[in-house]
Amino acid sequence: MRQDLKVLFYNWVPFDDDEGRGGGVSVYQRNLIEALVKQQIKVDFLSSGLAYSVESMTPEIRRTTNDHDPECRSFQLVNSPVMSPGHSAFGWNDRLFEKGAALEVFHAFLREEGPYDIVHFNNVEGIPFTFLELKDEFPQTLVVFSHHNYFPICPQVNLWSHEKAHCEDFNRGKSCVDCLVWKPPKEEIFGAQQLSTILKTNGVNATSPAFARAFTESGTPRLLSDLARTRHKDFLREDRMPVKPEEENSFARRRRLAVQILNRSVDMHLAVSERVARVLSSYGVNAASCHVSYIGTKHSQLLEKAKKRQTLADPDVLSIAYLGYMRGDKGFFFLLEALERLPHSISQKLRVKFAAKSNGDGSIFRRINEMRPRFAGLEHIDGYKHTDLPRLLADVDLGVVPVLWEDNLPQVALEVMSHGVPVLCSDKGGAQELGGNPDFVFAAGSHEGFADTLRRLQTGDVPLSGFWDTAMKLRSMEDHLKELFGLYEAGLAQIAAGQKAVNATTAPFVSTASLLTGGELDDLTQAHALNSWMMNDA
Repeated sequence: MRQDLKVLFYNWVPFDDDEGRGGGVSVYQRNLIEALVKQQIKVDFLSSGLAYSVESMTPEIRRTTNDHDPECRSFQLVNSPVMSPGHSAFGWNDRLFEKGAALEVFHAFLREEGPYDIVHFNNVEGIPFTFLELKDEFPQTLVVFSHHNYFPICPQVNLWSHEKAHCEDFNRGKSCVDCLVWKPPKEEIFGAQQLSTILKTNGVNATSPAFARAFTESGTPRLLSDLARTRHKDFLREDRMPVKPEEENSFARRRRLAVQILNRSVDMHLAVSERVARVLSSYGVNAASCHVSYIGTKHSQLLEKAKKRQTLADPDVLSIAYLGYMRGDKGFFFLLEALERLPHSISQKLRVKFAAKSNGDGSIFRRINEMRPRFAGLEHIDGYKHTDLPRLLADVDLGVVPVLWEDNLPQVALEVMSHGVPVLCSDKGGAQELGGNPDFVFAAGSHEGFADTLRRLQTGDVPLSGFWDTAMKLRSMEDHLKELFGLYEAGLAQIAAGQKAVNATTAPFVSTASLLTGGELDDLTQAHALNSWMMNDA
């Protein structure tokens, strides 16, 4: 990798975010930048969508602190026309395509702080999609987009419709209109962002008692739990927009224009699993510029040392564990119902462990307690830390990841597998690729499929050892960096040669459209033809 390269990363969450937002993507972003700095690559970082001034709404980019890795310069766009995270901007479809003051400020920043060889977006929440359009002014810059979620395609972020089911058909945008069961109150969010900006500008960070007290005394609620969409089921619904059948509403226009920008302006799309690449292709993203790039994880070192579960710890009892969130899209409520429906012949030989933070819903605990006598054991741990995993998984034969949405690459699946525990997952998202064995995959939302898989594992028809026969090697950050450097170099070489950047050393993702039709399709035809097929193909 060239030592004189200069890279700019974008993520909506600030580098030193004291509120712990952004989940696994923020952790990955910090780890990646840390590794690049060690390689003496010049790295800058930009965030946006959270900082708002009370004096002026004029966009500006400010230098921010970066205590985690001072050698990476950190910046923040203040007064972005698009708030983050994605749900905060739900319905702001026109703002996503603005070419106004914020875009001018961004381009001025690129001129003054660059030139950048690579601008790498880890999402586009918090900025207009037009920020991707750099080529007219910066034709030699490689534009890379890592897809950790589906925000360019889906204003709900994760193709999860009405908090109930995977989105199979957005009905030409009409299904999007009231998709959010709870619509975030933008005025309150904006006020909270302004107050947060004032406090942090004056040295009051989010971990201090003064920060929480300021929100309480101002009457401005802290909205983190609200934005998690765990409550508020019955109010603030988006009103339906009158749409004539022949017209394109703003949500349909949003998707169409977003796909056009992705195809026109992004040199290289990085999908964090093959499943993500298929999803992107099904919605019209150019498959020729899409590359599967599994993220690096520090957990890979654990798997090398872990004792892999080959047989049941207790030959008479299968022990399973669910780790994560009590959320519908993660499959938690499906799992509860599937366990309640299990035949006694399966449940009496099953030990279940839930390690999930409670959301205050007493009915969940009642359901758990009511079915407890039917199982060989049933335990609930109210949340966990990563340091707890060795203890939590010590007596577990199988981790269950029953997601109902196209979860790009669930971090919890990597964590469970890294401790030597096989993973049973649904056929949604990228978790199924970790094991690569269909015996450890069931149809998402299928109670019967889940029960049959458990039965075959209990009887030994499917041995635990079979998971490891086909399991992939977890990528270390070093493995990921080596692959990423290769992609960067190939893309820059293509640009230098006057071509649109595609990977010259690693075969790009093969378009399923070409496989099915024998040729390339236009964006919308491809999306229409493939979406239903792809969603039913594991």
